[in-house]
Amino acid sequence: MYGPVLQKVTKDPHLYFINMCTRQSSSNSNLTCFDSHGATIRSFACQRTTNGYAVNLGSTLGFGPPENETQLGLIVTFTDGKHSSGCALNGHSYRSTKLSMVCDPSAGRGEPEAPEDQTVEFPHHTCQYNFIWRSLYACPLCTELDHYVVPGECSNQTRTREIHYVWNAPKMCHDGFPLPETKIESCTPARGGVAEATWYTTPAFLISVIVVGSLCFILIVAWSLVKYYKYRKLYEAYAQLDRDRGMAPEQFDGFPTDLELELDETPLPSLGGRL
Repeated sequence: MYGPVLQKVTKDPHLYFINMCTRQSSSNSNLTCFDSHGATIRSFACQRTTNGYAVNLGSTLGFGPPENETQLGLIVTFTDGKHSSGCALNGHSYRSTKLSMVCDPSAGRGEPEAPEDQTVEFPHHTCQYNFIWRSLYACPLCTELDHYVVPGECSNQTRTREIHYVWNAPKMCHDGFPLPETKIESCTPARGGVAEATWYTTPAFLISVIVVGSLCFILIVAWSLVKYYKYRKLYEAYAQLDRDRGMAPEQFDGFPTDLELELDETPLPSLGGRL
């Protein structure tokens, strides 16, 4: 039996003893729960009175979910305790105990305690007794979801890396699925300590594209300017030629045709040779 458990909020001369693993019997009695006749009380919990003997607070074991759905743990109940005429007037003829098992990984095995904010018997004069037990074993069993993988750095020499398994923090489970051991797997080292980029996304390729594009643009602009000034000078030359022939500038109809150019270049026959 765990105990004695003492009430915290007010002074209570009663002592409480709890053991949810097994009911006390004559074979495992440690003289904590015995009746007014000195006989061992077969129960999971008892209350030792000021008269020196104890009363049964529950001999039937039961389990249920926690009252707070967001809290890990369970509710353990001990029912069918000693009959009470006084408590029967409040709707509870037999004593019973509610043990709130709260998941607390840092508590280890823990032990039962009285509530911090209320009396052990609550509501009053109902023969319903309440205790809290914070324990690692109130947490669920561990599963594969309770750990995560941490890959190590890939070695350039061995081309391998370590794979570590780590419990979620905080670890809110116990036993169950064991944490896998560290293993080694093959890997491909990153070039220069960083992942190798695709060739067309490398800085050198992008810079080359920019330089070549800029040079092409400059050459196209330069060629266009040369052609423009060349044809501009040719235009001015023929415009001057037409002016010399007596044509008004506004009558100039553009560059001469190829036939006109050939006629201009053909020498005229001498009239003196015919005379």
